[in-house]
Amino acid sequence: MPPPRQQSRFRKEVWHAFRQHDSDDREFIVCVDCNKRCYPPHDAWEADHDLPHYFGGSEGVPRCKACHRIKTTEQDRPAIDKARRVREKHLGIRKPKHKWPKRSFGM
Repeated sequence: MPPPRQQSRFRKEVWHAFRQHDSDDREFIVCVDCNKRCYPPHDAWEADHDLPHYFGGSEGVPRCKACHRIKTTEQDRPAIDKARRVREKHLGIRKPKHKWPKRSFGM
């Protein structure tokens, strides 16, 4: 995970790239998945990488909290975990299998 300073810079870049104005001249941002308007003082939104940062993604898009959670759990985490497993297998890294001790019930 990048340091907080880089995270805030990334979030600011996404905000400036995707912000819009409504008829009352209030600024808002639109979620790319569900097209929900997010007004920053009231609604929570996330700056997300289309391609996960682990794979070198640098382009950011705005997503509401719910859509970001769904994308992360269903797409990003499984892909990152599989890439790590493949890399570890290639390098010959094995996790030790833990053998549970046999229980003796006082006999």
